[in-house]
Amino acid sequence: MRKTLGVLLGALVLCSAIAFAQQQPQWTVISSQKIVNRSTPIAPVTLFTPQSGVGLYRVSAYMSETGAPNSEWSLKFSWTDQTGSSIGAEVSVLNHNEITAFGVLNPLVFSPKAGLPVTYEVDSVSGSEIPYTLMFTIEQLKLPSTR
Repeated sequence: MRKTLGVLLGALVLCSAIAFAQQQPQWTVISSQKIVNRSTPIAPVTLFTPQSGVGLYRVSAYMSETGAPNSEWSLKFSWTDQTGSSIGAEVSVLNHNEITAFGVLNPLVFSPKAGLPVTYEVDSVSGSEIPYTLMFTIEQLKLPSTR
């Protein structure tokens, strides 16, 4: 009985050590922005330009506004993907009444083409000058090095 228990415990320790030693891919923040109570659009801004190879990135964003009915702001991310197609992701906040409205861009994975910029911009769809708040983060997937 003790021998069986010892063998099982040894196998458990060995499996744990092997699992612990394996490197997992990690997301690393490469760009983030927080803008509070801004009431003017933002012309396209380059966030980063991938330098080489194929990589995976992830963007998540939040945008809100409080104010006049029928005001609408839009936060748009743009890039060129590996096929050469222009791609974008957008968060729009449309306020139907005079309380806070918000929009969320759930984490979105994308792969921009090397040498071409990834940009963002903010536009007032309704011509609104109501203040907005936005926050976003862009992360890059760092793969473990191969041995």
